[in-house]
Amino acid sequence: MDWYEDESRVIQGRAQSIGAAMLVEREHLLPLAEEGFDLASLHFERHGKHEGTRAMIDILLLGREHGPTRVRQAVEEALE
Repeated sequence: MDWYEDESRVIQGRAQSIGAAMLVEREHLLPLAEEGFDLASLHFERHGKHEGTRAMIDILLLGREHGPTRVRQAVEEALE
């Protein structure tokens, strides 16, 4: 199935197509961050499996605030 077909699909129990719902949702999205942030300044010490998982979740949650593209760029820069 290509994305044109997917956007015209209507989920059971919904009145709008996926494409129409995406247009409505787009109005509520935050703009991309204009400035980067220093991921290295967010210091997560490793203290076992649970703490490592918590740190990873914290990094992923930064995507809500800064956008997934900026988080990915910051992680790539930090790993260089």
